[in-house]
Amino acid sequence: MKKFFWQKGKSIGFLCLLIISVYNVFKAIPYLWDYFKLGNTPSRVLLTANKDSVLAIVTGTYWEYYLGNTYIMGIFVGSHIILVGLVFAMAFNIKKRKMVEKELLESNEQLTALYEELEASDEELRNQFDIIQESKENLRRSRERYKYVFLASNEGLWDIDVSNDTIYISKEWYKNFLGEQYHFDTPNIKDWFSIIHPKDFQIVKNVIHQIENAYPKKITCEYRVYDINNNIIWIEQNCILFYDTVGNLTRIIGSLTNITTKKLQENNIKKLAYSDTLTKLPNRLVLQEKLSKVVVQNKGHGAIMFLDVDNFKYVNDTYGHIIGDKVLIEIGKRLKTLKNSNINIYRFGGDEFVILIHNEQAIEAIKKIADQIIALFQKKYVIDQKEFYLTTSIGVSVYPSDGIDPNNLLKDADSAMYKAKETGKNKYIFFNKEMNKEIADKLYIYNHLRTALENNEFTLHYQPQIDLKTNGLIGFEALIRWKTKDFGEIPPMKFITIAEESDMIIKIGDWVLKEACQFAKEVNQGTNKYVISINVSANQLREDDFVEKVIHTIDEAKISPDHIGIEITETALMNDFAMNAKKIYKLKKMGIQTSLDDFGTGYSSLNYLRQLPINTLKIDKSFIGDLLKNDKVYNLTEDIILISQKLGFMVVAEGVELKQQQVVLEQYQCDVIQGYLISKPLTKAKALEFSHNHLFNDVI
Repeated sequence: MKKFFWQKGKSIGFLCLLIISVYNVFKAIPYLWDYFKLGNTPSRVLLTANKDSVLAIVTGTYWEYYLGNTYIMGIFVGSHIILVGLVFAMAFNIKKRKMVEKELLESNEQLTALYEELEASDEELRNQFDIIQESKENLRRSRERYKYVFLASNEGLWDIDVSNDTIYISKEWYKNFLGEQYHFDTPNIKDWFSIIHPKDFQIVKNVIHQIENAYPKKITCEYRVYDINNNIIWIEQNCILFYDTVGNLTRIIGSLTNITTKKLQENNIKKLAYSDTLTKLPNRLVLQEKLSKVVVQNKGHGAIMFLDVDNFKYVNDTYGHIIGDKVLIEIGKRLKTLKNSNINIYRFGGDEFVILIHNEQAIEAIKKIADQIIALFQKKYVIDQKEFYLTTSIGVSVYPSDGIDPNNLLKDADSAMYKAKETGKNKYIFFNKEMNKEIADKLYIYNHLRTALENNEFTLHYQPQIDLKTNGLIGFEALIRWKTKDFGEIPPMKFITIAEESDMIIKIGDWVLKEACQFAKEVNQGTNKYVISINVSANQLREDDFVEKVIHTIDEAKISPDHIGIEITETALMNDFAMNAKKIYKLKKMGIQTSLDDFGTGYSSLNYLRQLPINTLKIDKSFIGDLLKNDKVYNLTEDIILISQKLGFMVVAEGVELKQQQVVLEQYQCDVIQGYLISKPLTKAKALEFSHNHLFNDVI
């Protein structure tokens, strides 16, 4: 049996080897019995081959072969038990190993995280160390920098540690005040106080008082000290104060800056702001401050004099502004001779000066000062070898009788000054309340002049001019009239000056010229040849296109140029004599009649007179008015007529009102007269009627 089973096992093993080797089993075993082909063969067949291998195919089950063998079953069962145990042991070991691996993995992750954290901490520590090192280096540099700043600074730096009672000062700066040998290591604040200017020591005392009582955080002040050469130096002190938690002062750090240059500049600026650069007199800003002090605060008595140089414009126009400035300097010097404790002199602007008199209430004393000023002006001026004379007009306001408001007092004095000019110049006039009405009237005129033309409020009246030799009408002088709704008729002497000041005179003059040309056209019908004369202001004459404008207006009216006359005052002509003379010459050459008006009230220079390109000279009515009263005027009028006629001028006498005046003028062989003796100024319609009936024997 053993051999059988061995053979069987051998054959099976051989067969298995063949199968494993993928060998053709059927070729290796010639006799192969197939259990499924045996059908009903005995339950167990042993196949044997003589030479080749034997294969036994048994139809019985596994358990039939081996169950009965206890030894084999024991081995089998035991091996299976061992195998299962090994499987369970291996499974347990695998599970345990996985758990250990998981724990190891988690521990590894924790260690990794800890390592990374330690590594980051190490990096942070290294960065902090670098920052600390950099901070130490910056601190070292900062200390070194501030050390050199202290040494090189132009400011006096100081540090007072109140708690430790120590003082530090920058030597390089303070040695200019305390000297080279000063004990800078142990400075004493009293040493600095000893060089403070006596008048400014109170400033420093106030700062100390403020520190002790007000607990400031910062203080700034300015004061003067003496340097080692005893020069006065202006100092600006700035300091910062530190306190502990209970409010006790612990430390003061500050600086001292030399601001002497700045102060000098401020003083120069102040001089420029408060002093007149030309005359070196105080200006109007100083005047305003002084007025507020002596009039409002002190409530004293005194007067304000407002001075204006008469005809100063002619000085500038004739000799130039350089000479004009020198004249103003000379005037300033003369006025300074009046200065005392009660009199202050100011240059108000241009050729205007103000005299402030305080602590004086006697009107006679104030008048005496005004007389002195007029006398100072009348002395001969010699500037750059040029000699001339000047006068001044003075307006006076008195306080507190005229008020205590500084601006009103100045305005009132100014108004009085203009009144002095209007009434002849070279005089002083005290302000009175009536002048306020005149000022209000002027303001009304100024405001309404601009609309007067638009509202057709102006008209022209015409005053006849008669030839004394023929008693015939030779022409009219056109005279403007202004009739308003509120004030009625306003005389020309009131609004002409204001019109000139506002330049409205240009528009008014253009209108007058146009109206006069139209009247000349109407009055000169047929063979008539009447000259219509118009007055021209200095402003009109100054216009570049004045001549062209006159010619254009004449052409537009379609009249002959010799039907129009231009009357110019001496004052207007002298504004720019050379230029104005050229313009007058052009008009005369065109055939326009030219006249010098109001002769005797201005320059009345024979030298200028012989150079004038004029046809007619008109004697001012002031001479005619005094003709019968004053022998000097009587004789002078005759001389004027004689000289004028010898120069080739026709002479017209204005303002003839009396028959006796006419008789005298006829004796002097005056050419033409004009005035109320003949006729008052007539409206256009009446003037036309007058021209048609010009038989005057009954009139004159």
